[in-house]
Amino acid sequence: IKRRAHFLPNQVNLNSEVIPEEKNRGIYKVLLYTTDIKINGNFTALDWSGWDTEKDLIKWDKATISMGISDLSGIKQRIALKVGAESYDMESGVPDDDILRVGVTANLSENNFFEETTNFSVNFSLKGSGQLHFVPIGKENNIKMKADWHSPKFDGNLLPNSSEITQSNFIAEWNVFDLNRNYPQRWYGKQFEVGSSAFGVELIHPVDDYLKSMR
Repeated sequence: IKRRAHFLPNQVNLNSEVIPEEKNRGIYKVLLYTTDIKINGNFTALDWSGWDTEKDLIKWDKATISMGISDLSGIKQRIALKVGAESYDMESGVPDDDILRVGVTANLSENNFFEETTNFSVNFSLKGSGQLHFVPIGKENNIKMKADWHSPKFDGNLLPNSSEITQSNFIAEWNVFDLNRNYPQRWYGKQFEVGSSAFGVELIHPVDDYLKSMR
């Protein structure tokens, strides 16, 4: 019997800088954006305790790190993931649908067995429209978003711990722990669904929202 074990990061730090752009669509304005995302964090040593797992049967050559991106058409460049001292080009697709349905994946070398705390980092740019959401997969998550837009609507499972909104931009920060969501840091197969813990922001145009509600 083959089973895939899933381990989530210990810490995730994410910084997102969003540049919105308004486009006309009929009588409405559509908000598009480009965001530069920088992520770093770490995995602790993999904990196999309590599992009936023979370590000599683990297929280390099948080890991967995947990152969910709901709309791959928004990727603007190649994505390189750094794990420890090594760098990996991420490829389109995920190895299974246990956790993610869409995303990118790095196939790890046998040098990265995560027998001790291992750092990782990845930087990339995305294009999107309207909304930008994150899933807090770390044991501890520190998310910071800055956007040149005056009307954010914070939504999803968690609101920001702090936010500052001016007439021209906003800054928001979320500090989220594993205790704030309903799934653990490790499991086998399709035991848990992580998407319900997503949170983030919708960039809205107040006048357009009023017009839509009146139609």
